[in-house]
Amino acid sequence: LPDTEVMVARDNAGTTDGFFVAAKGGHNDESHNHKDIGNFVVYYDGLPLLIDVGRGTYTRKTFSDRRYEIWYNRSDYHNVPTINNSTQMPGAEFKADKVTYTRGKGHAEFALDMAKAYPGEAGVNSWKRTIRLNRGKNVQITDVAALTSASSVTQHLMTSSHSEIIKPGEVMMHYLGENGEQKDFVLKYDARALEASVEKIPLTAKEDQGILTKWGDTIYRINLKSISPVRSPRYVLEVV
Repeated sequence: LPDTEVMVARDNAGTTDGFFVAAKGGHNDESHNHKDIGNFVVYYDGLPLLIDVGRGTYTRKTFSDRRYEIWYNRSDYHNVPTINNSTQMPGAEFKADKVTYTRGKGHAEFALDMAKAYPGEAGVNSWKRTIRLNRGKNVQITDVAALTSASSVTQHLMTSSHSEIIKPGEVMMHYLGENGEQKDFVLKYDARALEASVEKIPLTAKEDQGILTKWGDTIYRINLKSISPVRSPRYVLEVV
């Protein structure tokens, strides 16, 4: 959808069987905006694996200048990185750049440069993200960046599946199918470059009640923190 810079793709046309991927570009002054340039979701057999948490309960705070104090509106609770301790900024000038979409018989691919979504102090000259569905196989996320400085980078991934680190380089997500059947998916990453941690998000605020209604108490955040940040990083994540 070129006007909104949203891609959706699935393993098999006309059915929810297998992988479904959606990703977005756009800008950070959209209606009911969340700071989420470069965000993506992954579903399997019609049910969520990597998620966009979405909205909670609307309160006065939601539509005030404190809107982005609410965790699920911020970029560090979407599937995008925090770069040099900087998250994305609100406003139409904070936007995706160089958005492209390509497809072939066995794949669909969405790419964008996320650099303009971050403030100047993040030191991001470019951050090209490619989200690729390899039909019937996996989902790959590749980030290639150029930074003016490199103090820290943390990749964030949100999931509604209980997740645990099974060994360096692999986080297992225990996905529950429609009939309650468990199917394990693995998030693969380069353990030489990134160190993983998993946290369960506490849902205690008034705004969180809508999250509990939609998701239950099931929200986890996977954090992949750079071990030795470099100014020309390349990160490849794979969901299998």
